[in-house]
Amino acid sequence: MYRASIKQILVTILSRELLLRLTEIHTVDFFDKNLRLTSEEFNRFLYFVEMEFNINISEDDISINSRLSDLVNCVYQKTLQENTLVLKSA
Repeated sequence: MYRASIKQILVTILSRELLLRLTEIHTVDFFDKNLRLTSEEFNRFLYFVEMEFNINISEDDISINSRLSDLVNCVYQKTLQENTLVLKSA
């Protein structure tokens, strides 16, 4: 999966589940400062991200003080690892 499509999915989740306007979301935005997510909203957002991509994101990987681009890279790396494991087990 490409990073651009991951970003679009994340932005869609933010707008659909947390009702943020698409025009307000950029990759350089911090979750707490720019998007003004509470910790509860952030955890809810991560839940939907984990369900969408079928991955597990720990607190070591990403935090509320991170940027959207950090989460895009995290999801990209985790999906890459998952795909590699699937190919090795086949």
